[in-house]
Formats: sequence, structure tokens, C-alpha cells
Amino acid sequence: MPVNTSRLDLRLLLVFSAVMEERSVSKAALRLGLTQSAISNALNRLRISLEDRLFVPAATGMIPTARALEIAGPIENGLELIRNALETRPFDAAGPWTFHLALSDQASTVILPPLLGAISTQTPRIRLQVSTKKNSSIRDQLDSGDIDVAIGIIPDLGRHFSSRVLLQDRYVCVTRRDHGLNAAPLTPEAFARAEHLAMRSTTESSGRMDAMLAQWGVTRNVALSVNQLAAVPAILSSTQLVVCLPASLAALLPTRDLALQPLPFAQASVQIVAAWSRCRTNQPALKWILGRLTDICARFAEPVLMPGPKSKARRAFAQMV
Repeated sequence: MPVNTSRLDLRLLLVFSAVMEERSVSKAALRLGLTQSAISNALNRLRISLEDRLFVPAATGMIPTARALEIAGPIENGLELIRNALETRPFDAAGPWTFHLALSDQASTVILPPLLGAISTQTPRIRLQVSTKKNSSIRDQLDSGDIDVAIGIIPDLGRHFSSRVLLQDRYVCVTRRDHGLNAAPLTPEAFARAEHLAMRSTTESSGRMDAMLAQWGVTRNVALSVNQLAAVPAILSSTQLVVCLPASLAALLPTRDLALQPLPFAQASVQIVAAWSRCRTNQPALKWILGRLTDICARFAEPVLMPGPKSKARRAFAQMV
């Protein structure tokens, strides 16, 4: 007759396995931390479900019946599968492992190089697979496991996701070194009059910087929009345009012809965060990579930027990465 497994208590199988191995009710009770009466009651319930005595008392201990011997192996295998499924396995950073990261341009430029340096020297068998962060698809990618962590300026993803601030950054103005704006401290009026280069995606008519400036009632005079950071240094060096960038990113632009100034507005700051699916928070591997990211970003400090390509802040940031 078929057994109704939906009404079968898993604890009965644990009792069966213990009695089968110990051949003793008292030893099985000691092993499981139960009383002998609890073991006997469990055996009686299992006997009723399986319609077999399962164990027969004898002078040498509990003797398994033919039916008990028949099911002992499959039951033990099933219990082992359950134990393996429920067991939290430690993450071994020495073993091969690949993390999938979605990074913004800033994170790729500022955070990725020192992260790769640390991994290559400390855990050389760890691999990173990096893709471009797109806010429109972050939720689906994190939910599906296509990416482990998204890093950058990320909007609120909702309660299903967790995040951690990695870097507190501040926007600065970047111009060519001989730009007229560098003759004196930058004022809101001079900022508004200047022609701006905007970093925007191809689908945006305005970006995060525009939304931030709107809080102070300021609208940029955008003369050119680009979506590639690599184009910025050459454009600035040959024009009178101004671009607003996070300080950590601006300090790494590969040219000596540029100057950096603080924005003339209070709290023009930005947070670089790591985001992940909350259902994976307790995974040892995820905890490991988040720890490495936190350690890397702890090396950065918000600089006090001065005009000119050879400022102490610029050199400090370059040395950090």
C-alpha cells in the first residue's frame, strides 16, 4: 500500500535512522537528546504508517525486520541529501569562484582597479565578470542571479533589496586649466552662465546632476551631452565647456590640462552604493565580496579640491588607486 508522505513526520525518520544505527532505544534516545518513551512513541507511529514492526526487541538489542533493512539505505540517503541542502557551506576564497558585478562608469574607474589589485595578490583564483550597470534592469538581474552586486549611484530598489554605502563623494567642476572660471572662486552666477558638458545616457534629456541643481533653482546651460567618460578630457582641453563630475572620478582624468573646483552649492554630494538581493544576504560568498569592497572604499577620503592639475588632493586620490 502507498504511504501518505504528506502526513509523515520527518522526525520519525530521524528516530528510525538512530535506532537502526544504534540497535538500541536507550542509545538512540541519548543520541537525539530525547527520552526513551519519546523514541518508543515515534517508532509506534512509524510502524502504523508503514504497517510493519520495523524492530523486534531481543537480548542483543533491537533487531530490524526485513522491511526495515529494505528501507534503511534509501532513508539514510534522503536524510543526507536534506542535511546537505540545509547546511551553510563556508566560502573558500582560495578556491575558484566567479563574482558577477554590474558597475557604473565611476565604479569601474575608481573602485574596480584597486579591487582587482587586491584580488590578484591575495586571492588569485577569484574571478570577476563585469557588466555595465543599468538602473532599469538592476532589479531583474539581481533577482535572477545574473549579477551578484550592483555598484554605483543606484535608486531605491525597494524592500526586497539591500544596499551599503561604499563611498561618499562630492561633485566638482572640471575645466581646462586656463579657463576663465579659474581666475576666482566659483560663484553660482558664474556657474549658471558657463556652457556645460553634460554626462548623460543617450535616452536622457536631463541627468542626476540636473535634478540636484534644481534643488537650488539652477539650470545648466548644456551645450553638449555625451555618455562616454573617455571623451571628456579631450573635449574640455579644446573648448570652454565645464563638466560636473564626482571628485574621485575627476581626480583620475588622464590629463594635466584640467583644473578642479568645488561646486558653489552646499551638499553637492553623491553616494556610491553596493546593492544586492536581500534573499542572498547570508551567503558567505556575498559577505566576502562586500567585505572586500568595503575595505577598498575605506581607503578613500573626501578631498578639499583646489584649482590646478597638481593639487595635493589630486595626487592623493591618484596614489590611493
